Parts: sequence; C-alpha cells; structure tokens
Amino acid sequence: ASRGEMDGIPVTSLTPLTGGGNVQYTTLAGVSQYPLLDGTAPGQCDPTGIALGPGTDIGAMCRTGTTGRPLNFLILNKVTGAVAATVVGAGGGDQITYDAGSGNWFLGTSRATATGNSCGAGTAACPLVPMVTIVNGASRTISGKVPSGNNSHSMMTGGGLVFSPFTNGPSATAGGVGFPNGGIAVFYTH
Repeated sequence: ASRGEMDGIPVTSLTPLTGGGNVQYTTLAGVSQYPLLDGTAPGQCDPTGIALGPGTDIGAMCRTGTTGRPLNFLILNKVTGAVAATVVGAGGGDQITYDAGSGNWFLGTSRATATGNSCGAGTAACPLVPMVTIVNGASRTISGKVPSGNNSHSMMTGGGLVFSPFTNGPSATAGGVGFPNGGIAVFYTH
C-alpha cells in the first residue's frame, strides 16, 4: 500500500459549504489521485512538503518513517502524476520551495543522515545531519548541501536569499552544526 499521495481537486468542483459539515474530497468531480511511488522504496514516501516547480514539475518531500529506507525527493508531472525524477538522498525533510530566479529547489532536510537512509528522528547510533539541500530545477539533481542547524525544516526564498530557521543544538540525535543558540540561517540563491 502507498504511504502518501498527491490529490488534484479542480477549483470548479469546490462549492461553499452551507450549514457546516464536511465533504469527502474523493466524491468531488474531477479529482485526480497520484500515489507517491518512490522508485527506490515504493510506497514509502510519507510526504511532508509540496511546492510547484518549473514547467509542469511539482515537488514532494519524502520523509519515510521506515528505518533503513532511502530519503528521497520526488518530482512529479503535475498534469499526469507521473514521477519525473527521484532525487536520491535529497529527502528526509519538511518544507520545500522552488526559487524561479536561481532555477533551484531548496529543501529543508532536517532529518538527513550520513548514509542517506532513514533513522526516524535520530538515535545516538544514527544521528541526524540537518542540511539545506539544493536541487537544480533543470537537471533534477543535487547541486549542493549546506550544513544547517538542529530542526532546520522550514524554507523560504525571496530577494535572492534563502531563509531557514533552526533551534539550538547540536544534540546527540538531532544533529546540527555547532550554533549555541537558535536562529535563522541565510544563504544566497546563486
């Protein structure tokens, strides 16, 4: 069974709810459902972040909870749902963003590990090595990784900069570079 999917709901299918209540989205007209089938670990995505990329690309951050499984980033075709690329070793995070100015994805890979495989929230035997992972939007490959602070999982770009807040650290399991206090890491996009 798949652990994660991307669902497309046409705006024309949405109508305001009156009188409260809930609507099961799968009953709406024109809904598309695309399982997030990570080619190296089918059905193990456990998605945490999503963002639109260049052209028809849409990115999904995978942070599998299954120990030993690869931490990957998926790029899908937003029209067909087909997996356009599996970027091995770029997963294990949370929020992602695409910066059109630099043509790069910026990924908050707070649960990255030295092996590129999941060890959940980290252990003494498998500490996390939080990174800001950069994926080139054209080649769909990793173009860089910048060590980040403990729990650095949020991303924002603007004005040629990337911002990623982090908590104090490092810790034995959650990793992070040796910043004594929490803060916001700021990087240039180019």
